Amino acid sequence: MEQRIPGIKIINATNPARFSLFGKEIVLFREDLHKKLSRNSINIKEDLTEQREYYIHTILSQGNLAPTPLQIIPRIWHLGGSMSILPLPDILILADVVEDFNMSLGNDILMKKY
Repeated sequence: MEQRIPGIKIINATNPARFSLFGKEIVLFREDLHKKLSRNSINIKEDLTEQREYYIHTILSQGNLAPTPLQIIPRIWHLGGSMSILPLPDILILADVVEDFNMSLGNDILMKKY
């Protein structure tokens, strides 16, 4: 692809990928967290908006991209620190299988678009 498009440089990244763009820290994580959190939740929310708020609040308040036990999302112990997002990045992109939404939680604007 680099040969087809001049001036572009392709870099393979890990999951989660951390990078800086125009001075902003960006974290990109590709995982079906919503399904895993919903399946293993004690407090099942009926309203889809409440589910989304719970989903986002859990990740942001714990400061971890894998806020579940090791049986749900297995991870290698010495690489577990890569799942931490503390301090919170400027932009957190969760590539998940959820319908589009746009909401605010405190001072943060949360949106998901495909």
